[in-house]
Amino acid sequence: MDQRGRALAELAPVWRSAGVAVPFDGTAAFDTGMATASDDQLDVAVQHLAWAAALEPSNARRGQALAAALARCGRAHEAIRTLSRSERTEAPRLIGRVLADCGRDDEAVQVLRYASRRFRAAGDWALLATAAHRADNDPVAVAAGQRALALGTRDHSLLTTLATSLYRMGEFIECERIAQQLIVDGVDRAAKVAGLHAMARALAGQGRHVDAHRYAKAASELAPDGELGADLAETMERIVAQEAPPVRPSVELSLERQACDELEAGKFESLVSAVSSPSWGIARVALAACEVRRDDESGIPVSPRALDAALIILERSAGATQPEAVLARIRALRIRDNAFIQIDPPPPLGARDTPEEFERAYAERERGPARPTPAASVAR
Repeated sequence: MDQRGRALAELAPVWRSAGVAVPFDGTAAFDTGMATASDDQLDVAVQHLAWAAALEPSNARRGQALAAALARCGRAHEAIRTLSRSERTEAPRLIGRVLADCGRDDEAVQVLRYASRRFRAAGDWALLATAAHRADNDPVAVAAGQRALALGTRDHSLLTTLATSLYRMGEFIECERIAQQLIVDGVDRAAKVAGLHAMARALAGQGRHVDAHRYAKAASELAPDGELGADLAETMERIVAQEAPPVRPSVELSLERQACDELEAGKFESLVSAVSSPSWGIARVALAACEVRRDDESGIPVSPRALDAALIILERSAGATQPEAVLARIRALRIRDNAFIQIDPPPPLGARDTPEEFERAYAERERGPARPTPAASVAR
């Protein structure tokens, strides 16, 4: 008997005498965990499934069941870590799908946005768009919906989601185009009324209230109810009053988020000078941009540009208690330490790829032979 077997044999009598509710036997714990998960007793299910998975760490089915239960509990990060043991690259996408299926849309958007770096299928983008729309995150819904359309999907529910998010953002010209497609191609009542209302809202947003009234009246004749009915009533009021429809604000449109997008896009030069920005969020992003080594800095642990920026942040952040300021200060301290107390030298820089070259190389690697996987069952 190996060391693990001996340890379990010693633990068994103690476990049973302690009256632990989880069965010591792994199969019994797994069966109980699956049954309680089906009854939505998720906290109990996680306890049983965690023990079952611990007894057989190599059992992919147990790990997948535990990951799904953790996601349904809202413990998304734990779920991803658990599933990553068997699905290193697919775990975020699958856990995001579980979160969306169980109505945890805010968490689903966070996970799916991370997973979207690997999205290549229209269905994945459509799922992100739907979850973002339900979470009232219109910019993400629009960006994901447009990616799904570019990949060829023509699903009417996605078009409805996209049109609604577009007029909520104030993108009335693009909304008019999508609404026209819904009106022409709509094969059911729901798509038709959504298209008519979106067209009315889009035209009203462009100041074309006379044309908008015709579409709003046509939509009202189909008697929409629920949220769409309320939106249509508001649209009609705005049209009669010759006013522009309301536009929702979003954190996705903030200067801080735009700075993050520029960092991700590799636009470092435009961010370097923003280290003195009054917004700590932007200053922290600028500090990260300063850290990126250029081709002529391959042998330098920390570039002078990054060290100078770190010293500026340290001086500015002394005594600051805002979360973004504290995070910026922590990053600045790490840069300063790396500059003077370097233990392991950074690796030399290799040849840089353009975004197009990287995407091409990534696509070629993805076209390689895929290994069989049962992980799709996690998202069911």
